[in-house]
Amino acid sequence: MKEFKDKVAVITGGASGIGRGIAERCCQEGMKVVLADIEAKMLSHTEKELKSTGATVISVLTDVSKVSGLDRSKKNKTAEVPL
Repeated sequence: MKEFKDKVAVITGGASGIGRGIAERCCQEGMKVVLADIEAKMLSHTEKELKSTGATVISVLTDVSKVSGLDRSKKNKTAEVPL
């Protein structure tokens, strides 16, 4: 999947379960990953584990079911996304 190397993936629900699995695969393929989730502890844990593999990862604590949460997260993290 070379066409995905250095692309940015934004993964909602990325702290655990299917979202985490997708994040792991994206990191394996050389993608830069933005994890979004409402579970702060798991989000931090997942970010640290993925970074320990050498992946480029940032996390965004947000509730994607609320537009105000998305707007706030976008403003707070836009400068941090490693493009």
